Amino acid sequence: MARYLQQLLDAKEPLFSLGLAQLEKATGYQAIDVALIGDIHARAHAVLRIWKLDPADSTPEEIYRALQAHADDRRLRQADFSGLVTPAGIISFNPNDVKRNTHREFETRTFDTLKARLVEEIVNRYEATGRLTRARVEEVMKDAGVAALLASQTRKKENL
Repeated sequence: MARYLQQLLDAKEPLFSLGLAQLEKATGYQAIDVALIGDIHARAHAVLRIWKLDPADSTPEEIYRALQAHADDRRLRQADFSGLVTPAGIISFNPNDVKRNTHREFETRTFDTLKARLVEEIVNRYEATGRLTRARVEEVMKDAGVAALLASQTRKKENL
């Protein structure tokens, strides 16, 4: 399961999988990662259904173009930590990435905000179990090689 999150984050292996395994063990194997992946898919697919797209028979380019065409759709907020791993690469549903990508070709798209928001969501969910402190989860994420993403999200919040 960690593979899907690893792909969305472009994280290094085996560090990332080991980090998630450590978090799962510390929380009593509550399958936080599995629930998160389910939420990622559900939110992305809900947005696509609103636009009458079927994720099963839409190409990555069609999905990307639909996102560009609906960049100002407020419903994208529900998918701020969602993305799809496709054979052609990652497609971000994060509203900030979608807006940045409106004038980019598919091959030059960005998904940096998705990655930062996803790391934040991982930290929030493991902390919410009450079995780990935020500092401990952030330490594990640092050891897993994705701390820079978390730091960039923290800086954005501080600048608001």
